[in-house]
Amino acid sequence: MKRIAIVTCAFVICIAIGAAPEARAKEQWDKAQPDLQKIGVELVVCKDYPEQLICLGMGCASGAFELISIRSASGAFTEDVQLSAGGKTFDVRFSDHDPKIMEVVGTSGSRAKVSSDLVDAIAASRKVTIRDPKADGFTESYLTKGLKALLQDPKGSCAAVR
Repeated sequence: MKRIAIVTCAFVICIAIGAAPEARAKEQWDKAQPDLQKIGVELVVCKDYPEQLICLGMGCASGAFELISIRSASGAFTEDVQLSAGGKTFDVRFSDHDPKIMEVVGTSGSRAKVSSDLVDAIAASRKVTIRDPKADGFTESYLTKGLKALLQDPKGSCAAVR
């Protein structure tokens, strides 16, 4: 019974961020749903884990880029992590948990201001990997399919940040 409740909750969260299970299986970046856009999450990609919500988002407002970690179970990334993309490594510092993300999505979320160089490296690579040195070197990777086109969309808010 507990497993059914967890799966149902994960499905509801997926719908809330705009990725039905079939779309998540593709692990492709897409525009975030309006509720997330209202709190500055413009683009999102999610892993295909039916019992967990593991997503990476991007915000593109206020003249700067932000990466957004949205993760159930062990929680969103916080503090210092290393991000690798396109053969380059970047030091990134995520905030403590963001209550706005928790309110909208119902799970842990955090944000990190990042440079346009980092965003360009992610967009030019096949995948992005986040390494958390606090968690015994735990790594998590996301495919970057679809991100480059979304960043180049002249109607998207990310084009204004460039």
